[in-house]
Amino acid sequence: MGSENGSLLERYLRRKSVEAVARDAEESNLERTLTAFDLVILGLGAMIGAGIFVAVDQGAILAGPAVAISYIVAATACIFAALCYAELSAAVPASGMAYSYAFVSLGQLAAWLIAWNLVAEYLVGNVAVAAAWSDNLELALQTIGIDIPQALTAAPGTSGLDFTPIFDLPAFLIVSAITVLLAVGVRESATTNLVLTVFKIGVLFAFIALGALKADASLVTENFVPNGASGVMSAAAVVFFAFIGFDAVAAAAEETKNPQRNLPIGIIGSLVGAALIYVAVSLVFVALVPPGTTPSGAALAEALRAVGYGDFVTILVAFGGVAATTTVLLVFQLGIPRILMALSRDNMMPGWLGKIHPRFATPARLTLLTGAVTAIGAGLIPIADAITFTSLATLFVYLVISLAVLALRNVRPDLDRPFEVPVAPLVVLGAVVGLGALIVSLNVPTFLQWGAWMGVGLILYGLYGARRGLAADDEAETPPVDGAPPAPPQE
Repeated sequence: MGSENGSLLERYLRRKSVEAVARDAEESNLERTLTAFDLVILGLGAMIGAGIFVAVDQGAILAGPAVAISYIVAATACIFAALCYAELSAAVPASGMAYSYAFVSLGQLAAWLIAWNLVAEYLVGNVAVAAAWSDNLELALQTIGIDIPQALTAAPGTSGLDFTPIFDLPAFLIVSAITVLLAVGVRESATTNLVLTVFKIGVLFAFIALGALKADASLVTENFVPNGASGVMSAAAVVFFAFIGFDAVAAAAEETKNPQRNLPIGIIGSLVGAALIYVAVSLVFVALVPPGTTPSGAALAEALRAVGYGDFVTILVAFGGVAATTTVLLVFQLGIPRILMALSRDNMMPGWLGKIHPRFATPARLTLLTGAVTAIGAGLIPIADAITFTSLATLFVYLVISLAVLALRNVRPDLDRPFEVPVAPLVVLGAVVGLGALIVSLNVPTFLQWGAWMGVGLILYGLYGARRGLAADDEAETPPVDGAPPAPPQE
């Protein structure tokens, strides 16, 4: 019995070798086309979306004008985690991103749990982003006199509405369209992402400039921190959603030129750029209108309208929201199939799912499958339920991957690291403390939902991945258990 338990524990702790991960990347047949600039744009495209166009008012309700500090708090925790991602992404370039990092440092079970939470982060997160896309599109169209039937503009169960929603049709349609775009090739997707990202950043700069002309400083200075430190931290947990996505840059490792150099630049550069934009936008926003006076689905456009700007400005900013959420949808849908492709490559999912399309050189089968699931969810799941669930799943991933830096240094001190986290123990501690503080700010129902998701993931792992995963002799490093010598490779 003891031997059997030891064998099971050995399998759970079994690590994939870094060399095997590198070989998988070279043999994946994905075309390397992305530069450091592409990756920065990709990261900005992932982050600048629902978090600033939608969540800024919700954060301001909790923290008041100090919502700008909430963005800084969330960004600081993410920067610590980003440094950890940068070291791992440079040393272990692979399409499975956090999943691959966990596999080479912490073992098979930890890798599976990371992958399962990444699926939640991107799939459920895109449900929320698609709903935000739908809200911004509806506002823009209403402004020019085009009305969509209300019952088809929100998911069932959405609160605060004066009508009964049936299905969010615009959200369903945008996810479906993006899925097809991604299935035909990452180069087309990266080009589209560049155009939309430049447009939405331009809109945000326009909001800052126009808003500053009519800003009322007294709205900021008279009661800057109305709810104290607890309000700032609660808001930080909400606006953290704005930073979800910087890790998606690592998902494109197998499509990146010179990943050892370009991945750290892409991850850290996009995160710092997004944080600077968020702080500026939030300060201008709270100087225009009191918190809670604008609909959160189109807060920036409504704030400018409230201080006297006309339909043209409203339409411009609303379409900026459409562009912002479109780029997030692009990057998140890009990441989901590549996570699952890495799982199938390691025999923790059926291998046929991860096949690369011979013409498009993408995992088209997984792209279409996950896109269909996301599209249906976008039509049926309320945005509020999706946001907090996504935040907890993502915080778990970031925290574990921060710890993986130290674990990998311990098990593979010989590994070439083109980028190393400075004063690593302190940076990892900063990530754990910062991310942990955001985690404890979330509510109990969110933890219950996440616990159910984790339970389903463990069942699937036990039924398939634990039995079949990482079967090849030359792909595993088996650590000793209870002081025993390392187990020989399995036949």
